[in-house]
This record gives sequence, C-alpha cells and structure tokens, in this order.
Amino acid sequence: MPTFEFYSSSKVLNENRIFLRDLKQRYYHAGLESVGRDIHEVAYFLKKEIEILKPDRVVFVGCSMGGFAAILFASLVGFGEVIAFCPQTFISPWLRFRHGDNRWRGHVIRTYGISLFKSKAWNLRPLVAKAKGRLKLSIYVCSKNSLDCIHAKHLAGLPNVQIYTFPKGGHFIAKYLKKEGYLPAILAGTYVHTTEV
Repeated sequence: MPTFEFYSSSKVLNENRIFLRDLKQRYYHAGLESVGRDIHEVAYFLKKEIEILKPDRVVFVGCSMGGFAAILFASLVGFGEVIAFCPQTFISPWLRFRHGDNRWRGHVIRTYGISLFKSKAWNLRPLVAKAKGRLKLSIYVCSKNSLDCIHAKHLAGLPNVQIYTFPKGGHFIAKYLKKEGYLPAILAGTYVHTTEV
C-alpha cells in the first residue's frame, strides 16, 4: 500500500491539509473507516471539514486513483480546484473495454463488486459537467502514455478543464514534475504552462 502521496510535496503549502487514503483500493467506493461508508458520506465529511476551516483556497490533489478521487470529491463537494496527475476519469466496464484499458483490473473488478448496488461514480464526466464550471480542473499527463491521455481527454471540452502534457514521466508524471522542479509552482497555483516542456 502506498504511503500518502504528496505528503512531503504538500509541505510547500502553508495551508491546512486533509489526507485521504483508500486502504482497500476500491476507488473510494467502499468508503473510508471513521469517515464514511461510501463516496457521498466521504464527500459530506470533506464539505463539513472545509466549512470548519473556512479556507481561501480549496485544492483537491491526487495521482492515478488518487487523481480519480480528487476529481470525484471536488465534483461531489461542488467547488474547488483540482490538480490531478495521470488520473483515471472512468472505470466503467464499457469505457474500459472501448479504450482497451485493462490496467488495475483486480482493483476495478473489486470496486464493481462493492458498489454494484449502491450509488457509484464509474464515469466522472457527468459529475464534472454537473458542477457547471464551479470547479477548476488541471490535469497533467505524459503525452507518450496513450491511456493516460485518453482518460484526460475524456473530460476535455468541459468548462474550466485544462489538460497539460509533458513528453516525459509516463504514468509517474508527478515524480517527473517534482524532479524537474515544477511541482511546487503547480501545487501553489502559480505554474504557467506554455507548451510541452
């Protein structure tokens, strides 16, 4: 099980931080212990915490499945910025079949099982569209990772969705951006992307 992603990188921000980790790796559909039993209860928890903290800026950050979670919970909360690195934007059987995405098959199948008969979000595009521009999404992918690009483009054309591509990094684009020194500016919201770096 990976440790909290972005823990050390987030120290560049002088802000309150809430870290979530899906120990069951079910795309957060199994809920989180002591937080909520499903995606809606987790989103409710986050919304209440945000109301208590009253921050000037709310940013949801994640990579891969964590990127899925960042987009999911920002959409369910209904506001904020999203910084997502190589996120999955769908896990629906049809979309995965259509695009030939067989990655993380075990995690995805177990997510289907846990969420089959309850509220689910196997496709994030409708949720982001429902937010009607109240979100700002920045998605970072490597242009040479075709499946990551497909997932990013799945949200293309929606209000306030920006996709940034880089020629290196693969599915570990966040590590590449950290190594190249871009990550602090990206997390702080000050990074300016003009072309592929």
